[in-house]
Amino acid sequence: MQGNTNVLSYTTGWMANGLSWCNREGAGLRFAVSSYTLDYKNTVDIVEKLDDKLVKRATWEHCYPPTRIMFAPQKANADLIISTADYLRLWEIKEAPPSAEADKAAEAESSDKPLTNPNEHIDSTVSMKKVFDGGKPNEFCSPVTGCDWNSDDPKMVGCCSIDTTVAIWDVETAKLTMQLIAHDKDVFDIAFAKGTHTFASCGADGSARLFDLREMEHCTVVYESPQLQPLLRVAWNKLDQTYLAAFGADATEVVIIDIRFPSTPVGTLDNGHTKPINSISWAPNATTHLASAGEDCTANIWDLTDLPNVAPSCRLNFKAENPINNIAWCPRDDQWIAITSGDQASLLHI
Repeated sequence: MQGNTNVLSYTTGWMANGLSWCNREGAGLRFAVSSYTLDYKNTVDIVEKLDDKLVKRATWEHCYPPTRIMFAPQKANADLIISTADYLRLWEIKEAPPSAEADKAAEAESSDKPLTNPNEHIDSTVSMKKVFDGGKPNEFCSPVTGCDWNSDDPKMVGCCSIDTTVAIWDVETAKLTMQLIAHDKDVFDIAFAKGTHTFASCGADGSARLFDLREMEHCTVVYESPQLQPLLRVAWNKLDQTYLAAFGADATEVVIIDIRFPSTPVGTLDNGHTKPINSISWAPNATTHLASAGEDCTANIWDLTDLPNVAPSCRLNFKAENPINNIAWCPRDDQWIAITSGDQASLLHI
């Protein structure tokens, strides 16, 4: 994967961070990319592969840098996106060009700025449908660090926060259906298993935990990091739900957890990165492939076929010019992987 022959890139004009693929059938190879700027005003773009280039289909402003953006699952059969920052928000994409007033406002705002991306084919507008503040907005809310949209129940979204809680929302009614203290410290990530009952979370207390919405009186701690270093991300293998992947703050390795045998990782991806990992993504159509990316500007694809008897091996790698902030495997065409790095979002053809 070295070189540029298998890479399509899109220049954003800002630090590209968040990333999510569109799951809707017939939508083409379309993904969302969000900015990370230390300002109140941030940006989200919808980007689509058109022949041999990437073009902008929609763009909108977002308050604060989104900690997560996510397209609706395929069963939702709608062009919806959720994002998290100070609150969880729900956005709707409509395939219609912006109004003349919006065009004039955008032109006036950008008249003194250089054109950073000539590949603009804007044919959609985005509007905010709901803010999930529980009906009690205030300026002292706890930042939402992450979220996940249940793929089998499109009404269900889970969020995690620095206030140690996990919240389950009904996105159709905007009602909070459940909130619980999930960890002893900040919660950094949440991931639903296949089905409508089970999710995993991880956080600053160094643990990864499993919860069952049918039995919320207790949880199962499936892994604790050495010296209880914070765990930043947890990802569930949707094709083989016995496996979770996770990595910690400043970690250069990914641990693979078999939930049937908690506490001790069944495997460790420890020879592919020389600097901290930022993101991981399971392959959508293969149970034993995982992608990782990080501060060393490297994206790796791992083969876990022979776990636990043989250590995972790195089968493919790509070297970017800047640290890679996020990586996401295309759910409808597993020959494409998206990454964000520097001011670019890129598609890697594997």
